[in-house]
Amino acid sequence: MYQGFKTVFEYGLSHFAQPSINKNVTISVAQRKLTRNILLAMKVDTDNEIMKYRYGNLSIYVDDDTIVRVEQGDNIPGFRVNKGDYERLNNLLYL
Repeated sequence: MYQGFKTVFEYGLSHFAQPSINKNVTISVAQRKLTRNILLAMKVDTDNEIMKYRYGNLSIYVDDDTIVRVEQGDNIPGFRVNKGDYERLNNLLYL
């Protein structure tokens, strides 16, 4: 099975699980969803080797293949997810 990014729960995964659509997900499912989101996201910045990805209204910070922070903010104007890629990744990641 695809391993994806290692997730550090203390640095933002609990925040990711708060919206009603994600409130009952396991750590494993949340990790796979964040991995999918990163693969579909726009890489917007690198600061001190921490990469910032934007996916819709989420900012996902990655350091050495580890998600270190997730922030919720404003939507990116014009951001659209390719539905074919989204469904393909859902199948690959068992979502």
